[in-house]
Amino acid sequence: PCELMYCSFGAECLVDKKTQQGYCLCQDTCSDIFAPVCGSDGITYSSECHLRIASCSKKIKIYVQHHGQCGKAPSLTD
Repeated sequence: PCELMYCSFGAECLVDKKTQQGYCLCQDTCSDIFAPVCGSDGITYSSECHLRIASCSKKIKIYVQHHGQCGKAPSLTD
């Protein structure tokens, strides 16, 4: 069922065990590793994983603008 199904915004296709139909589901868990990134929406996320969850749940394309907090220029030594 998932072979022909496209899930947008990073959602994953899963198969319902009862109906055998595919459906899209956003990831909802991330590790506790803190590695902040600035999203293209101007929001600082705890990690790239948290950014992907926000992108999927809001159904908008959010990409990493730079590593580190928004409003702070990334260090050239990173």
